[in-house]
Amino acid sequence: MDYIIREILPQEYNLLYNFLYEAIFIPEGMERNIYGFWNASIN
Repeated sequence: MDYIIREILPQEYNLLYNFLYEAIFIPEGMERNIYGFWNASIN
């Protein structure tokens, strides 16, 4: 496979947050709502 690594563009930041959110392991039965914490920590 060929990969191209480039700098993230400002309009892609929200996409990155979504990728990171999806990558966080949430055990079964736990509420999957970290956006409140996430948004508070990046502002």
